[in-house]
Amino acid sequence: MPINNNFILFNQFKRIRNILFFILFSFSGIHLIFAQENPEIKDNKILYKREMSGSIVVHTNGWGINYRKGNHITGLRKGILEIDLVSMKHNKEVKSYNPYFNNPKGFIFGKLNSLTILRTGFGFLQILNEKPYRGGVELGCLIAGGFEIGFLKPIYVIVLDSTVNYNDYFSVRKYKYDINQDIIYGKASFIRGFDEIKMQFGLFTKLGFNFDFSSYYEYVRALQVGVVLDLYPKPVPIMALTKNNSVFLTFYLNLNIGKRYN
Repeated sequence: MPINNNFILFNQFKRIRNILFFILFSFSGIHLIFAQENPEIKDNKILYKREMSGSIVVHTNGWGINYRKGNHITGLRKGILEIDLVSMKHNKEVKSYNPYFNNPKGFIFGKLNSLTILRTGFGFLQILNEKPYRGGVELGCLIAGGFEIGFLKPIYVIVLDSTVNYNDYFSVRKYKYDINQDIIYGKASFIRGFDEIKMQFGLFTKLGFNFDFSSYYEYVRALQVGVVLDLYPKPVPIMALTKNNSVFLTFYLNLNIGKRYN
């Protein structure tokens, strides 16, 4: 039975609601941790023209890393270079274990390829509210967009090989939907398939809110939450026997740590 797109989007919004509750619960604790390393702030605030930071990204369909470089255009606006490297899962992925083997490895039933996305784009970070006091939180809004490359790596699995006259002899094969699921022991090594990677090119746009709680002006300590839209000209073949998407809507959370300088 076809899955209603509105139902999928509703589930994604439920997931970001849970993430937001987690942010509200943990934000004060994170702020205290970083505040302890610099209990005092400089009396004279300096406007640093440049900044650089990195972060671990967690989003609703995977995780990854982020690099950001910024330059002040005005006192309240920064030009931003954004580079993301993130994994992207299909909404229908479910890890399975074959009950016919002892200590089997997990594998995703029906998964043909893993998708890793490299995004490179430019945008603006508009400061909406400067720190109201020493050690306060600065609120900003990020809008960015650009080009991306989707790297598709085929999935390999370990299977019981009946063509060899040995008991419990296993071999490694590229996963296909017509493989008998009863003979799959589990997923093969991650490095399998690197020589067969294919690329798909697309576009992305990002909207996020940035909460900078650094106590020193020269350091970047920022929590960012937002949404990313990835667009491809044709469906990305991640799964077999189910509809693949050309559009990915994900919500993300990252903690940027870096430095400001002139």
